[in-house]
Amino acid sequence: MEESVFYIAEGVPSDKQNAASFGIVASSKSSKQHAQFRQCYSNKAGFALTGTGFGHRLFTSCKDKALVHVYVWGKESPEQKMPVPEELKALDVCLKDGKPWLLAGGGKSGRIYLWEINSGLLLLAKDAHYQSATNLKFSSDGTFLVSGGADSRILVWKTLDLLSGCIGGADDFSVKPHCVFSDHSLPISDVFLTQGLVDDIKLFSASTDATVRCYNLQSKTLLTTFVAPWPVTSITIDPAQRCFYAGSAEGSIRQIRLYQANAEGILAAVGGAGRIVTLTPDHELRETFTHHAGAEVTCLDLSIDGMSLVSGDVTGKAFVSDIVTKQVVRRLKPLNSAITGVKLSVVNYEKLDKDSRLNADVKQLKALPALKRSLVEERDVTEKHDIWVKIEGPSSKQQTFDLETFLEKTRQQQQRFVNWGMVNSTVVQSQPELVTVENDSKRVQELEAQLRTVTENYNDLRDMHQSLLEQHKQTLK
Repeated sequence: MEESVFYIAEGVPSDKQNAASFGIVASSKSSKQHAQFRQCYSNKAGFALTGTGFGHRLFTSCKDKALVHVYVWGKESPEQKMPVPEELKALDVCLKDGKPWLLAGGGKSGRIYLWEINSGLLLLAKDAHYQSATNLKFSSDGTFLVSGGADSRILVWKTLDLLSGCIGGADDFSVKPHCVFSDHSLPISDVFLTQGLVDDIKLFSASTDATVRCYNLQSKTLLTTFVAPWPVTSITIDPAQRCFYAGSAEGSIRQIRLYQANAEGILAAVGGAGRIVTLTPDHELRETFTHHAGAEVTCLDLSIDGMSLVSGDVTGKAFVSDIVTKQVVRRLKPLNSAITGVKLSVVNYEKLDKDSRLNADVKQLKALPALKRSLVEERDVTEKHDIWVKIEGPSSKQQTFDLETFLEKTRQQQQRFVNWGMVNSTVVQSQPELVTVENDSKRVQELEAQLRTVTENYNDLRDMHQSLLEQHKQTLK
């Protein structure tokens, strides 16, 4: 298993064919590059990756164009180019049972679009923001869709509510947001949803008004407001929610702890109950990353263990940094324009390299239906809602189930939990044999004879010891 970084830029306006625009998948630990996508560029937060490996796709919203590029893993050039109603500023994919289900797009006009990927149907086109919708994020379980706009508002939608309005059309005013947050005073620069149960999902929002706000989606309340000394352009949250990282327009990245030790030495939550926390200057740079000095930080992401931070800036540079030392451990290949998105994922590339389908069967993948530009009608949903899915036949190289290998692997895994001493015992235990009563009696007699012999030897040894002890006492006198 290896952790890889996908990063993408916005492209150069003078490059009309975008021949020099790339999206790159590279290792976060070594200099190895795993994949590359040509003519790949997007707006900030304007890409959506369904996964890594055979069959997965990458969606990118082209900057200054009403166009979405679709890439297939294993092929460099765009597999499909789909026209959309307007330029999309943000994209995100909702997964269902690990497979892509819905594609959400935030338009330049402030509309939110919702497509069903496998049918291409435009389920919803909702006027949501007064200005462009710059950020879209689905929750990990697909329950909520969060949209942030240049109008400084954050709208939280329930996915089922959006789908229920697909029959009513775009002007269906019955589709209301779950909640609306209008505490920011300037455009929203980034949003982040934590993972967990629905009752405990938290929303972090960053804005160019130099604040980061934390909300609870279930209670619809503002928990904490963090006031920074500079405009916040990007954020990411530690997987264990111990802290978050905020990128600034001046090029610094600040680590902000969500728990601190109190006077009794007990960890206590920072903020809560609507408190305002003002960040003090970090003159000693103990909690600040400075390798982007002078360049606006555009995007951030954390590794699964929270020990590596990936960041990109407006100059096209991307770095992998160590959380503890605040030092750069990997300089990724620079791109020709501002980095618009980074994403870390864990992939078994050794398995992918051995899979011949990665290169041989890319052409056999079924193309996605074109994204519709007109709203779906009621009869398309209730009567003609057909989805065509290609079912793969049995592979000739498919291995049969090996029971012995499975049992041995299970035994080794079980041993990891039982053997606390970290000693892998390889003693072969003999199977007990069935014995008769006659053999048992014979064995008892043998043991009794051995016991008598041991007792006699012990008595002789004790007498000898007593004799030597008496001689020693006489010598001392």
